[in-house]
This record gives sequence, C-alpha cells and structure tokens, in this order.
Amino acid sequence: MLLRVAAKNLLYRRLTTALMVVAIAAGVSLLFAIERVRSGARESFASTVAGIDLIVGARGSPINLLLYSVFHLGDAVNHISAATWQELRQHSAVKAAIPLAMGDSWRGHRVIGTTADYFTHYRYGDQRQLVFSAGRAFTGLFDVVVGHAVAQRLSQGLGERLVLAHGVSEVSFNVSHDDMPFTVVGILARTHTPTDRSLFVSLPAITALHRDADARTAPLELPTLTAVLLKLQEKFTVLALQREINTHRPEALTAIMPSVSLRQLWQTLGVAERVFLLLSFLVFGISLLGMTVALLIGLDARRQEMAVLRAIGASPRFIFAVLIVEALLISLAGIVAGVALSYMGLYAFEPLLATKLGLTTGMFTPAATDVWFLLAIIGCALLAGCVPAWLAYRGSLADGLTVRMG
Repeated sequence: MLLRVAAKNLLYRRLTTALMVVAIAAGVSLLFAIERVRSGARESFASTVAGIDLIVGARGSPINLLLYSVFHLGDAVNHISAATWQELRQHSAVKAAIPLAMGDSWRGHRVIGTTADYFTHYRYGDQRQLVFSAGRAFTGLFDVVVGHAVAQRLSQGLGERLVLAHGVSEVSFNVSHDDMPFTVVGILARTHTPTDRSLFVSLPAITALHRDADARTAPLELPTLTAVLLKLQEKFTVLALQREINTHRPEALTAIMPSVSLRQLWQTLGVAERVFLLLSFLVFGISLLGMTVALLIGLDARRQEMAVLRAIGASPRFIFAVLIVEALLISLAGIVAGVALSYMGLYAFEPLLATKLGLTTGMFTPAATDVWFLLAIIGCALLAGCVPAWLAYRGSLADGLTVRMG
C-alpha cells in the first residue's frame, strides 16, 4: 500500500521525478567515478613494483627517483656511472642489480636500456613475473621488446622495425635515429603497470643510439644509468645496505625503499586527492539539496492531496512514510543510474587511462567498501527527504482543505 501510493505519486509527476533522478545520478556518477579512479590509482601504483628492495639513483629527491625509475614520469637530474652498477652487482648482499638507462622514446613511449635480468627478476602486483605474450627477450644490438600498450600501436607486431627519437613527446621534433631502426623481437603480456607503455633495449644499444654510424662497429661502452633496481639476498640487510649506499664516497647516491617512498608520494598527493573528493561530495550535496527543494515546492501543491488522505483515515505517520519512500525511490533510481553512468564513462575512457596513466587495476572490480559507500549515499538521501516529510507530518487537515485567498 505504502509503496504503491509513493510510486503512483512519482509517476503522476514524472517530469519532476525524472529531473530529480538526473540530478542525483549526476552527483553519484561523479562521486563514484572519482572514488573508483582514486582506489584504482592506489592499487595500480602499489602493484607497479614488487620484489625490489632498493632503488639506487643519483643524489636527489626520493620521490623524484621513484617517479622516473618506476613510473617513468619525469627525468633524472643526474645519472650514475656504469661502474657503480658493476660494484653493486658484486656486493655480497645483492642478489640482482637491474640497470635502467632512459632517454629516448617512440611515439611518446619511453625507451629503457637494461639487461635480460629485468625480465627475470622484475616483479609486479602479487609477486607476478613478467611474461612474453609473443617473442623473446632482446639478444642483438638492434632488438627491442615492447610492452602491451605499445604493441597495440604496432601495425605488424613481431618483426616490425621502429625508429626511435630523442625526447618523450608524442610527436618528436628532435633528432630521429632513422639510420638505426630497431626490430621488435618480443611483446610483454599486459601488466597494468608502466611496463605496458615502455620499450626495452640493451644497454649497448643506448650507447649506439648516440654514436655516428662509423663508430658503431667499435666496442660500445656502457652508458650512464638513470637508476639501478636492487633485489637483496636477505631482507634484513636492506637498512644496512641503504645506509652504506647513501654514504657512498666515490659517487653521490640515493637509495630508497619503494614502499616507504610510495607512502610519502601518497602523503604528497593526499591534499589534491581530498580536494577532488570534497568537490564530488559538494556536487552530490547540491543534488540532494535540489531534490529537497523540489519536494518542498511540490509539497505546497500537494496540500489538498495530503488533506484528502488524512480525511479518508491516513495518519500523519503514513503521510511522513509516503514522502520518505518517495525520497528513497528517487535516490535509489539516481544511484543506479549514477553508478551505471560512472562505469560507462570509465569503460569509455579505459583505453586512455590505461595507455597514458596505467590506471586500470581494480577500477572495474567492486570492493566491499562500495556497499558502505552506497549505503551512506542512501542515508544522506533519506535525511534530505526527512525535511519535506516532517513538514507534511505537521500539516493539519484544516490547512489542506482551507482555500487560500490572494
């Protein structure tokens, strides 16, 4: 009875109801999309690197070192020598030392010089190893391995020849290495990390890129390195080795633990994250305010309707309950439409988010917190609906049957 009366009232004022549902849906979609992107970003960032105990780079900001070595964002201010990498490789506490030399690009995708150890020891997510969906690791000077997102932009796949360029912009106006094309010999499976957006070549290839054609036949020395990823024999030695590297005398170095620097990064980004959440809550609050105003305006036009219900035996509690159920139905319809709209938007922009930012992990996977999140939204909608419901509850029978003059 109660639900039927509320539903018929909403259908009778279908235009007003539709506008209120659209307003609620807009607020919910924005709020839910921002929350999914925020949680997806956290999971993507946290799953980018695993099994790496220390990251070593030139003396500088730990967060900057984390950004350019793991997330391939920005550039290193200084580099470290290949001799330092060789020294770290031979350290008794080190199990594997993975060198990284960055600089050139292909259509905006980073080119990283490294060794085959990268594909063997690098881990992401829950200690998952990199796997090849096609091909193999590089062995020749002009071999290149590409990530999943890069492979999607190839016209041929394995065997395709790529011309690298200086800089990291989508369209490079700098010098291109047209005289030294690389051949794609391997394609990595999708990882939802910056690895998907990168190309990998050998360390000598980085040196050859910046040599004249005649000088490439001579033995190629190792290039200067952007960073070195260390995997240790024993975890308990991490602090001692970090202190040893940070006080390294021959070269000014910085050694960071990825997990610690990642927490510092999120603390730095926390202000912007809270601002986005606050803006989305404000949009949702304005939507609820619009619903409350619409119900209040409609309440004045429904004075006689409420009086008739009272006259045929409806109690004030019944009138209160009818308006609460109406607010609940409007909010539920808005929430369903808003969540559907947010997922449609995320799905539409998923290729862009994955290619440019790598934000896909967990974005489409419902979390347990989402239930409490949606329940909180419903609770706020019910509180907003209590205002007109309370006014209708207090209204008298005579008030609805009295004709107002002027």
